[in-house]
Amino acid sequence: MVMYTYVLGKELSDGEAGVSISNKLVNLHRDENIHEEYLKKINPKGLVPTLTGGSLTEPLPESLAISYWLSSHYPRLLPVAKEQSIRKLLNDIHSIQGMCLSVAKGTRMDKVPCDADEPLQRTDLSSEYRQALEYKQKIHQETLENALTEARVVEAESQARNLFQTVMKDYRPEDDWIFGENPTILDGHLVPFVLRLLDCQREDLIPEALQGYAKRHAASSQWDRVMHGRPTRWNVSLGHVSDMAADYTGSQ
Repeated sequence: MVMYTYVLGKELSDGEAGVSISNKLVNLHRDENIHEEYLKKINPKGLVPTLTGGSLTEPLPESLAISYWLSSHYPRLLPVAKEQSIRKLLNDIHSIQGMCLSVAKGTRMDKVPCDADEPLQRTDLSSEYRQALEYKQKIHQETLENALTEARVVEAESQARNLFQTVMKDYRPEDDWIFGENPTILDGHLVPFVLRLLDCQREDLIPEALQGYAKRHAASSQWDRVMHGRPTRWNVSLGHVSDMAADYTGSQ
């Protein structure tokens, strides 16, 4: 979401001053998000993405906060006339627990394991690292541990349907973007969200017009700059995540 928003913002700026972002892949398959330095200095929740460096006095640990920061450098991403609606819809998107909609019914588990559980069994941890892992574990228990229960899945499905119904009040299928001819932060988050649901075979949740909107942008050069031809959801046919690092590391 963040990188797509960034790409859209740069194109909207048409050569005007903006910001330059350099990527560093955090490999979740190798638990790099719970390494000691990452938890203590980058993101105590062990989540991605996180923005650091430059003029920031501290890391921005969530995609929505990063996107609002981007809009301060690319103000056309957040037009004043639509700002209230955009902020409301973005909050609606990010109130939905994505995991609830990403796992097929036959493969759901009662409790989602936490990646901090295993390292917490070690006896050689520093007290600071143990505290950091325990905090990560606490966040997981509050947000993800029960994400695949029937009640949580039904809630997320209802939230998604309500979100799309609200979006359709503003969207005209003949337009390129939700609010007309230019993209906003909302498109930067909505396109990836819809495409993720499509990759998870959740077409039942998405109005046909929004499926077409997302698929059209998935075929664009902007999307390819972010995804390099890959789907939003990793699978074994894509190979090791570490082998993709070159595509997701460096300046954009």
